[in-house]
Amino acid sequence: MRSKLRFALLAEHPELHAQVSQWLREEWPAWYGCGGPGDAQGNVRRYAQATEVPLGLLGFMDDQACAFGALKRDTVPGFEDRGPWLGAGYVLPPLRGQGLGLELLRALEVQARRLGHEALFCATATAQALLERAGYLNVGHSSLGAQAVAIFQKKL
Repeated sequence: MRSKLRFALLAEHPELHAQVSQWLREEWPAWYGCGGPGDAQGNVRRYAQATEVPLGLLGFMDDQACAFGALKRDTVPGFEDRGPWLGAGYVLPPLRGQGLGLELLRALEVQARRLGHEALFCATATAQALLERAGYLNVGHSSLGAQAVAIFQKKL
């Protein structure tokens, strides 16, 4: 039986900022990789706070960092007045498919409530099933660059 994840704010673990930046580059190479428009280190620096969005959250299993997710201000076309947004959801590849993504999602919801938010949004092309299992509703569609995405919302 696997251990349950323990969560901590990225702000509490500056020693892991380089690791999280590497995870972002590996998981989204077209965005964060060489020549991509993203800035992994800059985003990690922005996520390293505890009292407002953007905010990063680390998941630990047996004292080893194995997951990351963020609450972001970034919006998508047609939904500029919505937020905060879930993003950068990452679980180490060998641990995927074990429910850790759902645990991470619920921990991010706790952080959003702690910060006074009443709803969360997510734009995704790949995580629809996870969001539906967590009680999110599809509220529309948009695009991020050339990629079509579904927009999900959950009232907290």
